[in-house]
Amino acid sequence: MLKLSTRNFLIALALFAVVILAASALNNRKPAPADIAADAAQPTSVATKINAMYTPGLSPDRRAFSAAEEAYSVNLWRIHDKVKTSSVQLSFAGLSYKLKELDRAGVKAKIEPQAEIYRNALHDLGLLFVPESLKELHQTYVKAVNFYADASQDMIKIAADGDEQHLLDAHGKTNQAGTLLLKVGAELWPGEFKPN
Repeated sequence: MLKLSTRNFLIALALFAVVILAASALNNRKPAPADIAADAAQPTSVATKINAMYTPGLSPDRRAFSAAEEAYSVNLWRIHDKVKTSSVQLSFAGLSYKLKELDRAGVKAKIEPQAEIYRNALHDLGLLFVPESLKELHQTYVKAVNFYADASQDMIKIAADGDEQHLLDAHGKTNQAGTLLLKVGAELWPGEFKPN
């Protein structure tokens, strides 16, 4: 059975009181006159307000993709799925090395498969049919993968000389790559999860 000390009981009681007071304050909050006027002018249901928070599909200001653009987006996603997973592995390998969980040989062993993923991604990107309207976005994506490929090569160099400057160089490149991928993702996959 769980025993509460007097101190813990008082802390729990104080937290409970704060929650009750906050809930009471929210229930008793009177709407401002401007809120009342706005609600009266636009009769909407709660369901409509909730649906306005999340609307699946296209946003009103985003045009629909053509069939070719949609096909490109789907095919690029197959590549992107591996690239973004690999980018996380790249970061974890660098962190593990800094935390001394991996030695130099361990970093190389973790990074070489990621470098292969980037080589394959660059090859596959060259095979995609890219609609004229998405050529610039495609080049942005290729640039991002090149940054990741370069970063992986920088990290592999640690195995040879142990110079941590390689990690710093790789970090700068992965940051640039991540920024570019977010730009592409915002255009092609606006609902994609974006890490902090």
